[in-house]
Amino acid sequence: MIDDMKLDPNQAFTTPRWYIPRMVERHDGREGDTLLINGKENPLITVHAGQMERWRFINASSARYFLLHLEGREFKIIGTDGGLLEQARTVKEVLITPGERMDIVAGPFVEGETFALESLPYNRMTFLKAKRQTFATVKVSTAKPSLAHLPELLRKIEPLAAPEAPASRTIKLSVGPSLKHGMNFLVNNDMHVQDQPVQVGELQIWEIHNASLMDHPFHLHGFFFQVIDENGKAPAYRAWKDTVNIPPRSRVKIAWMPDNRPGTWMYHCHIIEHHAAGMMGHFEVVNGSKADTHPPSGHTHHH
Repeated sequence: MIDDMKLDPNQAFTTPRWYIPRMVERHDGREGDTLLINGKENPLITVHAGQMERWRFINASSARYFLLHLEGREFKIIGTDGGLLEQARTVKEVLITPGERMDIVAGPFVEGETFALESLPYNRMTFLKAKRQTFATVKVSTAKPSLAHLPELLRKIEPLAAPEAPASRTIKLSVGPSLKHGMNFLVNNDMHVQDQPVQVGELQIWEIHNASLMDHPFHLHGFFFQVIDENGKAPAYRAWKDTVNIPPRSRVKIAWMPDNRPGTWMYHCHIIEHHAAGMMGHFEVVNGSKADTHPPSGHTHHH
């Protein structure tokens, strides 16, 4: 569980008192210098040499973009917000934005080595510049035989729609001036919007257009989606997600199916300060028939 806190020298929570620092926090989101993994500062994580472990990362911070790095060691991504990928992907780093989850397979490592579990700088176009930071220390102890088995095919993900499927809705994220706060965060040029309803069992193709000059992690409550298009290109792999990063001046298309859970749902930017400053929308899921469908991944969704 990745988090951070903004503390003063007496370890008390701080809130910006003056206009400019308040505006910077509203713009950037709240990031602190006290870095936490599972509520602890720089914990020691011990693993046995020769073994693989499954680590699930949850970015629970308000605004911190976490670019996971194990000091250059390779690891495998096996799952995202909505469960397993189709196949493991070997990488040396992966971006986990606020609200996102990521399952990796770490190891096997060499006996006796120690390395940092760290975040590399990621420029999400904020006033404050990102730094390379250590969140935990990994220590590799005595060798043990591996218990893990990683199949070639983790599961099959059926595509919901082709990348060129026309959008049924466009959601524009932007920033506008505010006399009181310096800036407001907008959805379709408005704050805290009431969006159009969606019908149970009717495929949704939403295009999220980030017209602003900073990144926004877009989060859909209660439903998993597939990213089908990023700026006119199909994504590198299929996954079930409920949070996706939308870089500045870019367009991402998502496909999802409202199952039979009528009621009021919402979407928002998962930088909590942007959400509070207006970048969110409500919509109704309405039931026209007795469609009996289930979430695609077999995962329930908790908030």
